Amino acid sequence: MEEPYFLINSTVRTLKILEYLSKKKEASVSEVSSYLNVNKSTAHRFLASMKHVGFVDQNSENQKYKLSLKVFEIGNRVVEGLNLREIAKPVMHELSDLTGETVNLGIIDNYDVVYIEKVLSKNTLRQDCPIGGRDKIHATALGKAMIAFKPSEYVEKYVEKKGLI
Repeated sequence: MEEPYFLINSTVRTLKILEYLSKKKEASVSEVSSYLNVNKSTAHRFLASMKHVGFVDQNSENQKYKLSLKVFEIGNRVVEGLNLREIAKPVMHELSDLTGETVNLGIIDNYDVVYIEKVLSKNTLRQDCPIGGRDKIHATALGKAMIAFKPSEYVEKYVEKKGLI
């Protein structure tokens, strides 16, 4: 696919690093370099810039990089802006009171369930998915309920991309 002429490559690469680090606990300069298909000095400059503005932290023991809490804070502000949470919260409380169980609210993003709200069960033993956390659609009751109402083409594409393991 041809990229639009107006893209700023350094911005695209920075955002790709954010996405890459979101899928890994930590990554070295070499790993980021390979992922972006750039030389190590370029990858290092990107990571150093991201560290300077607070989007990544560097592990002093192994020199690897990881996302900072600043990214988490920004993500939470995005979730807070979703009006769906406000609308669903009273219904979720009612359902939790009725069943005595935890109730999760999620959206499907890139073939994953992303948790955007929860009401925890009052039981000592309970499920507690972090808001902003991701799970495979087929691995959760919420995901299964959501995918049940998707067109069969979507389900086929999901199985092709993610598998069922």
